[in-house]
Amino acid sequence: MRIGAHLRTRGGVLSAVEAARETGAEAFQLFASNPRAWAGPRVEPVADEFRDRVAEAGLGPIFLHAPYLVNIASPNPLFHRRSVDLARASMVAAEVLGGAGLVVHAGAGGPGEPAAGSGRAAAALREIAAEGSDAWVVVELMAGSAGAVASSFAEARRL
Repeated sequence: MRIGAHLRTRGGVLSAVEAARETGAEAFQLFASNPRAWAGPRVEPVADEFRDRVAEAGLGPIFLHAPYLVNIASPNPLFHRRSVDLARASMVAAEVLGGAGLVVHAGAGGPGEPAAGSGRAAAALREIAAEGSDAWVVVELMAGSAGAVASSFAEARRL
């Protein structure tokens, strides 16, 4: 078993490695871009150094977390497309950084349309997963808010 945490990245993704060392984490999760913005991750310039530092520190697995704005079940076509595209870019960044995968929230659909929201989320997950060769897509369950497509294990199983 490896113990880790979601770590800060002030100063960029490289700072997460030092934060892991400071906290005694063996594994960690991080945002590769601003979690509250639509700008995608830009990790290529530091990817080699990041992978080297992670290996030197004996850390792993490493997971990226998709920005909070991502809603893969959104009933709004433009918002849904933007969400899927940002999650796909985050999946690419996870692979570039040598991460084990991407964590993405299950999302929420419109009121009264659980099957449609779940269908959009499932299709989005397949599209996001196609961006990775070895990386996993890990679905984080949502609190039982209105329209959540997976807030219980039974709903997650259906998704």
